[in-house]
Amino acid sequence: MSFFEGSSVEGPAPEGLSVAETEKLKATCESVGEGFPDIAGIGVMVSFAGQAFLSLAITTYVFLLSRSGSLEIEHEKGTELYRRQRKRLKAFSQMLMVGNDSQMLLGIAYMITIWTKQDNIGVYHLRLAFDTVSLVGVSSIVAVVWTTFCHKKLGQPPHRLSLRYIATYIYAIFFFALTIVLITHLLKWNETSLEPGFCYETRGTSDAGTEAPDTEIFYAAVTGISLQGFMITALFGGQKLRKPLVISAILQFILHAYMMVTVREANQPLLEGTEREDAWDFGQTTALALLGLSSVEVGKRAWRYWQWSQESDNRVIEEGRQMKFAGYEQSIYSV
Repeated sequence: MSFFEGSSVEGPAPEGLSVAETEKLKATCESVGEGFPDIAGIGVMVSFAGQAFLSLAITTYVFLLSRSGSLEIEHEKGTELYRRQRKRLKAFSQMLMVGNDSQMLLGIAYMITIWTKQDNIGVYHLRLAFDTVSLVGVSSIVAVVWTTFCHKKLGQPPHRLSLRYIATYIYAIFFFALTIVLITHLLKWNETSLEPGFCYETRGTSDAGTEAPDTEIFYAAVTGISLQGFMITALFGGQKLRKPLVISAILQFILHAYMMVTVREANQPLLEGTEREDAWDFGQTTALALLGLSSVEVGKRAWRYWQWSQESDNRVIEEGRQMKFAGYEQSIYSV
């Protein structure tokens, strides 16, 4: 009887082993490979997940405002209420794109890092990179849809050849290439290879111990193709599907965040070499600094809008008094 379920080791559990050594005994993959903090560092993971969550949070709030009718322009042109509604649309479209722009550039830079290290990267880091960079696409879907919604309300057509759209196209091409590379490496799966990088621990994501990672290949193919499809829909006609796209993005965020954390935690004890992915080095703190800058920028724009809104309240009240006075004068003159 094996002392670990799914383990090939027989007999009672050895005493005096460290957590990492115990995890290696339970693992089905003999050689995951070396650590790469630039790809799987804790700061990098937190930064990507945090920026995606920030973008989704803003999008969800905008979605709720639209459902309540707060984003409609229904007042007479030239009035303070009219200017206030336009200002609200501009403010939220800018906040949406602040988080999206920084994350899109970070995602492209992340995938460039993968291509520069592709000769040394195993299937584990490709799988982790796939889930990590998917968070960029998920948040981009809803950001593009709702920014386009705000611009349409303002009478501004989408500029599909702008630098912002071009960056999204580049990301989509890179992500498609990453999906193909990941599936190609998964097809070469080999748990007993003497060379590292041909397998990883799949505990928590699929059935461990299988000869071929059918579940992993299916997951990469389905989620990769669906994300591409959602991005194309968002870029070229997602206005009628705003609600389904928001729900889909939230579900995909939960799925990819879970997979990212689960795959990383299952394989951390199995890494070889001296590079540790839990160390807070310059690359990790830089990634978190980018998240902090995006959060601060969104906060500043929200604060400015709130201040303007308070001033607008006073102007609305004054405008109402003037209209009431003008109506009173008119009634006197008419008598």
